[in-house]
Amino acid sequence: MNLTKNHILNLTFWILILLFMGYKSIGHTVSVHEEGVISVYQDYKIQSQARLSFLKFVQGKDPFMPPIYAKLNDLRLEVERESNPYNYIILNDLLTIFLDENLEDFNLTNKEKESLLVFQSYIKQESLIFNSHAIAFNSLISRFPYNLVSGSIPQIPISDSSFVEGVIVER
Repeated sequence: MNLTKNHILNLTFWILILLFMGYKSIGHTVSVHEEGVISVYQDYKIQSQARLSFLKFVQGKDPFMPPIYAKLNDLRLEVERESNPYNYIILNDLLTIFLDENLEDFNLTNKEKESLLVFQSYIKQESLIFNSHAIAFNSLISRFPYNLVSGSIPQIPISDSSFVEGVIVER
């Protein structure tokens, strides 16, 4: 078999197409995982906003506020003012830990306490799900060949979710 210029050009052309398609496929995989993290963040934020509204309501009803409420108010305002989504989650986790540790110190009725515990469980669940997605995304963009495409994408900071009990089963 004789290799002509035409054969070599065809072979080069198909190799370039395969390289381009592989590059695009890897980029698409990274963007799909990134969209998954953003979607989970949106779900997290819904639960967080509900809890923040509840905490604002609970604080507003008590004319005499014990000192523990000042710390709660500072944490709540810090979370509300945060614009970076990943810092928002870290601050929310700190608020969750604070509420878990000091739940008995608040002047709450049984119904309010029960509602707050429900909000806490939802936030913990969303935190576990977010951290799972963030860990998967970080491990993806640090592996070859994905790290070639995702060089400009920073890794997502992950908060310590040891306060959350649960298991995430990954496919």
